[in-house]
Amino acid sequence: MYLETLDRSSDLTNGALNSSRSLTTEFVFLSQDASVSFVTESCIEVLRTANHLIGNDKYRWAHHIGIPKEIDNSLCGPHQTFVLVGGTHAPWLITPDQLSRIKPAIRNAARVGVIGAGVFVLLAAGVLKTQRAAVHPQFHVSVRESGYLADFAETTTCHHKTLSSAISSVAAIAMLVELIGAREGGYTESALREHLGLVPPSEKPSPKNIGATSGLPREIWWFAKLWTSWSTIWKTRSPSDRWPGSWACPHGGLNAVLATS
Repeated sequence: MYLETLDRSSDLTNGALNSSRSLTTEFVFLSQDASVSFVTESCIEVLRTANHLIGNDKYRWAHHIGIPKEIDNSLCGPHQTFVLVGGTHAPWLITPDQLSRIKPAIRNAARVGVIGAGVFVLLAAGVLKTQRAAVHPQFHVSVRESGYLADFAETTTCHHKTLSSAISSVAAIAMLVELIGAREGGYTESALREHLGLVPPSEKPSPKNIGATSGLPREIWWFAKLWTSWSTIWKTRSPSDRWPGSWACPHGGLNAVLATS
């Protein structure tokens, strides 16, 4: 893995983005089993939405369920992010033979991501002992027993060097959004969060509901607001300034009406 630094605790616009080799547009997801495929689908939906907002198919992905039956050196390359997708109910137990089949992908990837129990695969590979990661609370004890030496991140997602981690399926969505935001910028990240429903949509007044809080029909509400504004301005003027000569009504009709208000 490239030794770039992506530290979410500081500022994604600094440091890491000076060299974006570890922030790729291609993702390879390896699911622990079929039961966690929905997690991968949620991550893929983030990538699909990013493409929609950007306007082209910039982000691409591949999804594999279970460990390959043979060593595949082409599973993940240096231009891709390799994401190990695990659940949150049980550790991802992997045999030495299985580990040997995916080690090339871990070694070659520009960035590695772990979700939930995916952390146990990196521990078995011996590449996570000192890297800071976000780990689900249910796995804290077993992760420590597996040789993890660093401090756990006190957040649901974490980006440390070329490792990105999320504690659960929900946090995985945020992790993907943060990675895309680090590459595309804050505007795209904000739009992505709003489109995915991670933040409330911007509150904009709707014409059909604008008078709802007053209990009045929309047309009457607008008229009342206009009259209140005009009355306020009218009362602040002196009698000599209320109706300039150029505005005077020759028959005094309008002046008479205004004088009675």
